[in-house]
Amino acid sequence: MKTDEVRHYLKTGKHIKKCCKDGEIGIIQSEIGDARIRFVYTVRSGTIYILTIEE
Repeated sequence: MKTDEVRHYLKTGKHIKKCCKDGEIGIIQSEIGDARIRFVYTVRSGTIYILTIEE
C-alpha cells in the first residue's frame, strides 16, 4: 500500500473503537468494494502509530 492510499483509508474509515487517552488502542475500519481493512492504532503525544493492518 502506498502512503496516499493509507491516508485516504484512514480519513474515510469508520471508527470502531476510539482512543480517549494516550496509549489506548483504537480501530478504524474502511471498506473497499467487498473487502474490509482494519487499522489498529494508538496515539502518543499527538502522533498516530499504526500497529497492524488487517484484511
